Amino acid sequence: MTETEPKKRRWTTVLLMISLAANLAIVGFVVGQVAFRDKPDRNPRGEREVRALIGPQFFQALEPKDRIAVLQAFACDRDRFRQNRKVIRERIEAFLSELRSDEFSTEAVGALWAAQRADIATRQALGTERFIQQLAEMSPDERAAYADRLEKILNRVRRD
Repeated sequence: MTETEPKKRRWTTVLLMISLAANLAIVGFVVGQVAFRDKPDRNPRGEREVRALIGPQFFQALEPKDRIAVLQAFACDRDRFRQNRKVIRERIEAFLSELRSDEFSTEAVGALWAAQRADIATRQALGTERFIQQLAEMSPDERAAYADRLEKILNRVRRD
């Protein structure tokens, strides 16, 4: 009987250690989520939109602090971007209505298409302005390092 008691204790010890490890992992995950939920550098809102406006490779090559600065600059112009997005959405709805119309007008569709391109160009110009502003705030060494990182990313994309 003395031989079976240590085996039972060993199993219990192993089981308790596994349970403790799992509980600590869960607690660590929850604490991490709560602690970093509102941090600006943790998957910030609008990052996908900013990447699309300035180009994913150009955004990726930025240092984390510069990415945050670009995102904050975009956040300052949030109202202008929202208004532009609203206009683009309205033009798309008008375009769809025109496509469904029994009386299709090439002139009307052409005008909507041209206006849509102009709205998108305005949006890209806003994004470009904010991005170039961030580049101007970098030191020459920071810009050179950025250029090196960007070149590596672009070369990697070209090979794929």
